[in-house]
Amino acid sequence: MSIQVSGALSQNAKPKVIRRTANFHPSIWGDLFINNNSEDKVIHVGEVEELKEEVRRDLLASAGHPSQ
Repeated sequence: MSIQVSGALSQNAKPKVIRRTANFHPSIWGDLFINNNSEDKVIHVGEVEELKEEVRRDLLASAGHPSQ
């Protein structure tokens, strides 16, 4: 017993894709992370340098006073 498949049928047939729906509750964050402005991404070099200096001072101060 042999089964023959038509060449036209196998070339034109598209497999039926069954996908489950995801009915999730809406996010508490809304679209906060989807909508963002490029202005938020601007790096202020002066502010970065001030923060680096502040961290450096804090590390040096903590190194001078080790906790026991």
